[in-house]
Formats: sequence, structure tokens, C-alpha cells
Amino acid sequence: MNYSRFLVLLCSVSILLLSCSKENETALFSQPNFIEDIQYASNTDTSGYLVDLSLDIYYPKAAAKGIKFPTILLFHGGSYLYGSKGVINELCMAFADSGFIAVSADYRMGWKDNGAHGSDPFEIEKASYRAIQDANAAMRYLVHNADKYSIDTSWIFIGGYSAGGAIALNSAYLDDSYFLKHNPSLYPLLGGLKNSGNELTDTYTFKGIMNLSGSIMDSSLINKNQAIPAICFHGMLDLIVPVDEGIFLGYDGFPLSYGSLSIYRSLIETTAPAVAVLLPDAAHMPLSRFTNEYVAANTSCFFKSLINKKPYSGLYFDNVGTCR
Repeated sequence: MNYSRFLVLLCSVSILLLSCSKENETALFSQPNFIEDIQYASNTDTSGYLVDLSLDIYYPKAAAKGIKFPTILLFHGGSYLYGSKGVINELCMAFADSGFIAVSADYRMGWKDNGAHGSDPFEIEKASYRAIQDANAAMRYLVHNADKYSIDTSWIFIGGYSAGGAIALNSAYLDDSYFLKHNPSLYPLLGGLKNSGNELTDTYTFKGIMNLSGSIMDSSLINKNQAIPAICFHGMLDLIVPVDEGIFLGYDGFPLSYGSLSIYRSLIETTAPAVAVLLPDAAHMPLSRFTNEYVAANTSCFFKSLINKKPYSGLYFDNVGTCR
């Protein structure tokens, strides 16, 4: 089964399994602790139509009014072509079980796919840029409504898998100045990274990143002046998103991609906390071994070590427990 067909099947199965009913926002802490389809932005999609973007919020079972929680904003994968926020409902529930508010957000998808993952590299660069805009809009919305949704803005994290991992990493590190220097055509074409989708102006700082089979556009962005702790999970035989430095999707003309090993190495050089779990015999997104429970448990432990000011680092070549 090819990768695209696998993602379509995964999305269909996950949507069928999504059984949480839509809750009125006034019933924040009723069972289940889940709020669905909250609009956070509107923006123009690849066809030129204005579309509404929404997110879902999952709460710990012990949630109570007046108590704020560390929060992780999560994005699904799918090559910027497939998937929806409901696909990662089980991952969000696993994070909620670990004491985090977990937010799954939709983002604009679509780029010209001519059978070889697109012949025009600029198409996927635009898709990535739009997704970063949406991630920033979602984060502004959450921070603006932090009291309403019981979010502790002192401890905000971001994560995702595959394209979602790239969205998380690039949203945490990239700003308009980077694109104005390296790809100046995107700003006038699509607008700014941090003022698109809604009119909110709230600011925030990411305290940690979870990356599963994703990559960053430029590893030099991770330096002593800017280094965000991260935990990464990756198959070393990944031909879609290279585990180290390589060409995204493996096609000539596509931009370089810097995967989990490169990210881990760059963070360690800055002395920032970092964990990487690499599977020598696995390809892209080995979900049978990087299960929702495994990823959430190890990520939650790493993030809590940052909150408790007892950070740790480590490089592992099997899906062992990394918690210290």
C-alpha cells in the first residue's frame, strides 16, 4: 500500500472511531472532557475560497474550574494533502490522560500533485507556509482565550507527526524575516506568518516541541540564541522525511530537510535538553512501534521535566522508555 493510500485509510478509520459528541462550550468540564469544532481563524484556501478553521480541545479527567494546565497544540500529518484534526483524537486523549490540555487543529491543505508528489517545489513551500500561518493563528486564539479554556500560558508546547511535525518545528522557529531573506515571494503572495487568519495579536513562547517523523527547514535556526527543547521519534529508513539531512520526499528540486537526528545534534550542541528515539529498521511513521500511548507517555515525561526544572537528554536506538 502506498503512502497516500495509507493516509486516506488511516483518516477514514480514525474518523469512524471518533465517538466523542460535540459539547457546548459552557459544559467545559462535563463528560467527556472534550470541546469540538471551535473556530479559531478564517483564511483563503488553495482554490481561492475563504474557509473556516477549527480546533478540538481535550482535557484531563481531573480538570476543574480555576485550575490551569500545560497545553500542547498538535497537528496531524498527510503530506499537506490528507487528514483532519480528528485523526489524532487518540493521541490527544493520551496526552490528556497524562495531565495536559491537548489541542488538535485543522490547517489548510492542498498543493499540485502531478503523480510524483508535485513537480513544482514552490507548491509544497506554499503549503508549508500556509500551515505555519494557521498554527500561529491557532496559538494566538488559544492564548487570547487562555482563561476561558484553562490554559497555563507559561507552559505551552507544540507537536505533530510527519507534516504535522514539520508544522510544529517550523512554527516554533520561523518568522517573517527568515522568509523575506530566503523566499521573499511568499510574504507578498500569502501575507505574514503571524498576522494571518484572525486579528488577534497575543504573543507566546513555546517551551518544548514533540516531533514524530517531521523535519525543520533549516537546522541553523537551532543555535545558542534560539534553542527550544525537543523530543523526536523517527525511523532511520525514512525515505519521505530523512532522519538526518536530506531531500524532502526524495525528489530532485525539493528543498533540503533536517530530520530528528539533525535536530537532536543541533540542540545538544547548544546544551538545550533533547531526546531522540530512532528505530534503525523502520521507515516513515512506524506507528505500530511509536504508538499513541508510547509517544504521549515519553513526551509528557520530557515536558514535565522541563516544568519541574529537572531536564534531561538522551539518544536511543529502540523504542524504550526514555523517562527519567
